[in-house]
Amino acid sequence: FILTLYGASLVYKEVEATGCNPSGGQFGNSACEESGPAVFGAMLGIAFAATGISQLTSAIEAFTAARIAAYRALQCIHRVPGAPQETLFHNADEVETLDLTSVDEDN
Repeated sequence: FILTLYGASLVYKEVEATGCNPSGGQFGNSACEESGPAVFGAMLGIAFAATGISQLTSAIEAFTAARIAAYRALQCIHRVPGAPQETLFHNADEVETLDLTSVDEDN
């Protein structure tokens, strides 16, 4: 709404200052640089940009989840025979809790 009012004021000021034709359809009278279609196009551009920005957070979240999954998959792929045993996949129910009382303080 504000952009429409601002665009209309730009067109009005140009018509007032130069006497141009905002429709550009009159012979002998030059067309204005600012016009209704230009204002409408700017308004649609801002609306589409706002829609795209609002969808950016879900794309970043999906990209982060994909990176985590790819890291776990690459850990499995790059294992070599004879390497120490690692837990590469675990269920949420089997997560071990850290016992901080058994940590050696001399290290």
